[in-house]
Amino acid sequence: TERRTDLHRTPENARRRDAIAPAFLGACSANEEVASRALKYLGHEPVESFWRAAWLDIVIGLRCVPCVQTVKNGLVEPHKCVVHGEDPAVKWIYDESLLDACGLFFAAESNPKDMLRHLGVPTFGFKELVMCLEHKDGSLLQDMWLRPTRSAFFSDVYTSCSDAVQSDVSRLDALLKLPMFPLASNLIRQRVPAFSTVTGLYLSACESVPQVWQDSLVPVLSKELELTRRARSLLDCLSVTDMDESTLEQIALLEVMRRPSSQTGEDDSHNVRAFWCGLSILLRAYALGRTLSLPWAELGAAIALPSDSGHFLPADQ
Repeated sequence: TERRTDLHRTPENARRRDAIAPAFLGACSANEEVASRALKYLGHEPVESFWRAAWLDIVIGLRCVPCVQTVKNGLVEPHKCVVHGEDPAVKWIYDESLLDACGLFFAAESNPKDMLRHLGVPTFGFKELVMCLEHKDGSLLQDMWLRPTRSAFFSDVYTSCSDAVQSDVSRLDALLKLPMFPLASNLIRQRVPAFSTVTGLYLSACESVPQVWQDSLVPVLSKELELTRRARSLLDCLSVTDMDESTLEQIALLEVMRRPSSQTGEDDSHNVRAFWCGLSILLRAYALGRTLSLPWAELGAAIALPSDSGHFLPADQ
């Protein structure tokens, strides 16, 4: 075997070997038909190191050559592709969405998978999913909400995100900033709900307090979603729970206290409603003799109330 190997390492064979990669890459650049078959022509990595060098030179060169067949857009360079893969959410990402959001194409199934790996073509994953969900202010989320399959879509998206965070906790930061949770709404004519990040999100409102008082204070996940068990694991991971009475009262307290006494009554209707809802929750708590983080005696002097002048003034004025 050693003598056979030495026969390959002649100056003439070395010259011929070194000419293989430029000739092959030149043919691919000059002829699209050759380029379309380049990955099949190249074959498997040679066992012998003498010839492996030429094979590796071709692989490196092909990274700049349109040689990967895409699903709908012909041949493109490997760095412009992703493998479809088996991510739960990828079935909902269409070729046009991937191109618009990421500038990438799905590689066709006809491409040799081992060659795509050698060329460094990644598989669709968390990074691409986040880009698709963020694109055009979440237009994909809004469009999918209007379809009968919305529960299946959101279940797959949440499952993908849960799997991604469990495999790499550093992805949590990107997930916390993603407004992908549809909120419950009492607006009859609202076809598409508002979407929120997970910050301050709850599974349901507090059952012991009138819900109408909570609508402006507590973002609650829409009840129109029927999530799978795997999808709900994301909510568990992000500590999304039901609203309880004590937490609600604390939110109401912060809402009514955040208004400076010099502020006029020229707020938008949502903020005005939130103030009155918060005040109603606190009045209920006072009537029931519940204890807040701030003593009631101090709270009376701290809350500013709307006056006839249109300004918010301390209660004793």
